[in-house]
Amino acid sequence: MDHPIHSKRDLPLDAPVPRPEARGWTVWPEDPAELRLTANAGVLLGWRGEKLLLDGLHDSRAHDFSPVSRPVLDALEDGTPPWDGIRWLFYTHLHIDHFSGRETVRFLEHQRPDRIFLPAGNGGPGMDGEDIAALRHVLTERAIPTQELRLEEFQTVCFPLAPGLRATAFRSVHAGTGNEDVMHICWLFELEGRTVLFLGDSDFDGDYFATVLAGRHIDVLVVDPLFVTNPAGRIVVGESIRPGRLVVDHIPFQQDDKLHMRRLVVRVLDRWGGKLPPTALLWDEGDTVLL
Repeated sequence: MDHPIHSKRDLPLDAPVPRPEARGWTVWPEDPAELRLTANAGVLLGWRGEKLLLDGLHDSRAHDFSPVSRPVLDALEDGTPPWDGIRWLFYTHLHIDHFSGRETVRFLEHQRPDRIFLPAGNGGPGMDGEDIAALRHVLTERAIPTQELRLEEFQTVCFPLAPGLRATAFRSVHAGTGNEDVMHICWLFELEGRTVLFLGDSDFDGDYFATVLAGRHIDVLVVDPLFVTNPAGRIVVGESIRPGRLVVDHIPFQQDDKLHMRRLVVRVLDRWGGKLPPTALLWDEGDTVLL
């Protein structure tokens, strides 16, 4: 066993699973960035006083993961620290565990971001087309700057955001059958050349990632738990992308964890953590990881 991470194998199934400690973690000493969890894959990225929110506004419980709580949604809407000063909204895709048109509209009633980056289309099977259409109507009516993305495979598009900060988008296939036509966007953020890549709900296509990321070093890779718990996911991380560090999000909160995902993640990291890059987890509401 290599470098165990806080093993909790013997806990009863209904016992809370404590957040595992990060293994071998380091922070950019002179210019740190911060990731802060809303819920699921919702992350607030802060760097040099600039803030962007990715997949951070959703409230549905019609899935096996966690919605953003009403107190956090209210704090985002009101601009209450540390949820204040958000200049850009980003979405990887329009599934209900990552996106809510209604909650985005509520946010826009009080906050005016510089730009919203929104995948094209209706989100695929099971999505509420009226919810998405209502958001697009508000964006048009209020003339809110919006970048709607419809990308082909291997196509990348770069957006300068602020001095030293830019975002690059590329399309990937959403994991699971029936999602092939979903416009799913990976986001690569560059902070003075250092890179943070969010894969969203991407499939395990190592050859594709190796090609589209050719020539780029990924300092921090943010993934869902399947990239840790599934052997194919670990191969993508370790052989195709090879990041300097790994952050795992999209983990249900304790009260929502019907799949016992928290326990599984801890067990897998206990067994395989030494073969992965240094790894930290976004585990509970408001959790932060310093980069």
